[in-house]
Amino acid sequence: MQIYFIPSTGPAPKFCSFLENITEELEETKDYNVYEDFKFLSMNDLQQISATQFIGTKYLKSYLNGYLMDWKLYNKVNLF
Repeated sequence: MQIYFIPSTGPAPKFCSFLENITEELEETKDYNVYEDFKFLSMNDLQQISATQFIGTKYLKSYLNGYLMDWKLYNKVNLF
């Protein structure tokens, strides 16, 4: 059986207080989201905004079951 420490469920046990210290330090650091400047689009979304021509280019990043597009490009494409 594996044991996991989940901070939201309560404090760490006394014998592993270093986990509590690590999680407190991580909470203090500023959280940067890698994908905050991107819009997730499925294939249907790309077809609706007529942006399927970007598949395979540097303008779309394949991600899970869809694609990530830069927000600025998405806003430009979505205007038309």
